[in-house]
Amino acid sequence: MKNATFIAVTLGLVELGLVGCKPSAKPMERKTDQTELARVALEEKAAWMRQDAMEKITNQTLLAKIAAATEDSSIRKAAFEKLADQGLLAKIAVTDVNPGGRYAAVKKLTDQAVLAKIAAATEDSSIRQAAFENLTDQSLLAKIAVTDVNSGVRYAAVKKLTDQAVLAKIAVEDKDVDIRKAAIEKLTDQVLLTKFAVTDVNLEVRHAAVKKLTDQAVLAKFAVEEMSERIRITAIEKLTDQALLTKIAMGNMDYYFRKTAVKRLTDQGVLVKIAVEDKDVDIRKAAIKKLTDKALLEKISYSDTDYYVRQTALERLHDLPEPQ
Repeated sequence: MKNATFIAVTLGLVELGLVGCKPSAKPMERKTDQTELARVALEEKAAWMRQDAMEKITNQTLLAKIAAATEDSSIRKAAFEKLADQGLLAKIAVTDVNPGGRYAAVKKLTDQAVLAKIAAATEDSSIRQAAFENLTDQSLLAKIAVTDVNSGVRYAAVKKLTDQAVLAKIAVEDKDVDIRKAAIEKLTDQVLLTKFAVTDVNLEVRHAAVKKLTDQAVLAKFAVEEMSERIRITAIEKLTDQALLTKIAMGNMDYYFRKTAVKRLTDQGVLVKIAVEDKDVDIRKAAIKKLTDKALLEKISYSDTDYYVRQTALERLHDLPEPQ
């Protein structure tokens, strides 16, 4: 009798211990019907069962339905990760009431025509950006960049353009300065860039063009003759001609131009001369920061009449690597 009671109690405890445990996965493992799996993914209360069902669903129409209908973000994410049908993705991207759903669909879209439509039409900036990120068709980008009434949309299209002829047209014709600058920043034709830099009426556009110049002769002309200080300094910053930089650094130009030129110098002989002889303390300091002669730096560190120049020499000495 005692044994019978013990066995009954033990079985009762085992049953109690099983209450609340995760149900056996075997029934789900046996499910293969796509419609039934979709029902489980949408309706089943147990999260693990919903996830398990999602792993088995391959039907694209059902995946689109789940992506649009579920309130579970992890299930929606899983559905979009498995969705590849461009027609279904396009439909969700255009019609879904959930911005998150539209965004996820756009991120997976490759259909250039649909992406162009979304990029031009949507008011949601994050969705528009996602569309532009996937747009690669230069003819569609050009059409948007030239014709769209929204300056923000045109700007985004220009940033993706590589067609030099279209970029040149936009740089000349667009009424928005930021868009013209964006177009110029993508131009590579030095003749065209020089034309913008010299003749454009807008200072910002001219500055953008000078920043893209590589022609040393043209940059030299801007460095010496330009009226705008900002453009002039930018031109000097792009110079590599050591003779011209020396002329600017040791000439009678404004302090800012001379200091900018000194920072571009590599000729140690010229830098030594400036560091020792220049009358402007800041110019001497700028030259000292580029010196490599330790003996000279040590001499400057105790002999220069200006305390800050001496300190700069000490700091430069400290920064130079020890000889191997």
